[in-house]
Amino acid sequence: MAWIRRMRWVRRFGVCWLLAVASATAQPFPDKRITLYVGFGPGGPTDLAFRTLADAASRQLGQRIIVENKPGVSATLAASTMMRAKPDGYTIAHLSSNTLRVPHMLKVDFDPMTDFTWIIAIADYQSGLVVRADSSWKTWQEFLSYARANPKKITYATTGLGGIQHSVLSSIAQKLGIQWTMVPYRSSPEATNALLGNEVHASGGSGGWATFVADGRLRLLVATGDKISRWPEVPTLMELGYGVSTRAPLGIGGPKGMDPKVVA
Repeated sequence: MAWIRRMRWVRRFGVCWLLAVASATAQPFPDKRITLYVGFGPGGPTDLAFRTLADAASRQLGQRIIVENKPGVSATLAASTMMRAKPDGYTIAHLSSNTLRVPHMLKVDFDPMTDFTWIIAIADYQSGLVVRADSSWKTWQEFLSYARANPKKITYATTGLGGIQHSVLSSIAQKLGIQWTMVPYRSSPEATNALLGNEVHASGGSGGWATFVADGRLRLLVATGDKISRWPEVPTLMELGYGVSTRAPLGIGGPKGMDPKVVA
């Protein structure tokens, strides 16, 4: 019986020793740098917002967060790339409303309801349609009147099929029987630069045009989502009675199956 008691003691000691070693060697998350994919090109409002957030979070977590731009597939390439990573929290991505909208319009390799761990919501875009300040269109109504009278002549820049700009202006076109042409670009700065360079007649989207509206180079005709506090005089589509409005929230997610403690 004594040897049985000794074996039990040895087993208990061994288990306790293994637990102690595991506790001593396990590192709290994070113990190395984190990669954050952003689905738009560098320099745009989304990129700048996430770089600012990554810098602040790096100081809080004690590990660097490296931002990698992965524009493409209507801003969903970042999400689909992230999805293939280990669910350990070291590869995460910017997720936007496009992540939910685009699968209804294009064939994608992910299901937003099952293939991601949704971590946090961060903000919402303020969106609107802008034209060059030297254009003849002073109001949204003048812009629409021209579009009705000149089918397919109006071109507008977006950041891709299925995005907020394309969705809203396609809805307007269907409601009013207007024909205009979308021209996709890889990022908001590219879309805005195309408008500034007179490559397109208008640009619909979020934030990338704000600086140029403020300095007088572009004119904001209408807010396509909520009221924009910086320009309260600019009407929204809802205020004008079109029954169209869009929300474009954005946040961060990781691959499915992440540890809830790492998510927290």
